[in-house]
Amino acid sequence: MRLPLIGILFATLAPGANVEVGRIVVVTEKDVEAYRDAVTGLKQGLGDLAGSTTETAPEGVASVLGKGQVKMVVAIGAEARAAVAKANPKLPVISTMLTLADVSSEPAPLAKPAGAVYLDVDFGQVVREVNKLFPSRKRFGVIVTSRKAGPNRFALSKLEKEGFMVHVAVSPNRAGLLGALHELKGKVDMVICLPETGLFDSRTIPSLLRVSLENQLPVVGFSQSFVKAGAVAGVFPDYSDVGQQTAELVRRALAKPSADAGEETPRKVMAVANPTVLKLLGWKQGE
Repeated sequence: MRLPLIGILFATLAPGANVEVGRIVVVTEKDVEAYRDAVTGLKQGLGDLAGSTTETAPEGVASVLGKGQVKMVVAIGAEARAAVAKANPKLPVISTMLTLADVSSEPAPLAKPAGAVYLDVDFGQVVREVNKLFPSRKRFGVIVTSRKAGPNRFALSKLEKEGFMVHVAVSPNRAGLLGALHELKGKVDMVICLPETGLFDSRTIPSLLRVSLENQLPVVGFSQSFVKAGAVAGVFPDYSDVGQQTAELVRRALAKPSADAGEETPRKVMAVANPTVLKLLGWKQGE
């Protein structure tokens, strides 16, 4: 799913632009590698404004927001956004490194959303990127929490016309994940995992990867760490560039406080293969 790039309607400030700004509070979990990459990109994109940033973990939001003048909040990840919403600051909030599903299921909305960069990558793009790595593989499975959460009928029809076959398996929760994987056995060449927090996390991914390899049913992950853990390949945003993209939204919001900076999806996507898993499967990249 892609959202219109509303932000292109607003001028982006140059890195050295002179903007009057108080502190920019960046809320993030520091032990997540992808978030660290995003913070690095954010600071690079902010340029001279990076010196005005203050980082805090989600649990420290209320305390930090109560100290000194804060101009804006950047929430990195779903947990950070939820913590900011709970603190309920009457401040503009730029959200990043989360999915549309995260927002649709959040318990409380932000008081003043000012823009967002979502991690959602179009399903068709994921299939095509994987096919570039493995041109002979045309049969794909995908596990989702509901039919509505998966690729829509138009996307599936378009992929079918391009010669791909896609099977959708439904697992309403984490408990049904391995059953959904078994349902796809013999029907597909590999299974694409989308970033659904209701299915894939640090508890379910290890067992999913173990069972997938035992059944010669490789999995395509949505992060570099997912690939390192045992996925045959991964298609995911360039998280450092997502950070820079977020910095552009911050600058737009600071330049025009009364306007929404826009909602965007990643402009750069990476596709990588896991050579160790390829060897175990007897596959070769490019075949």
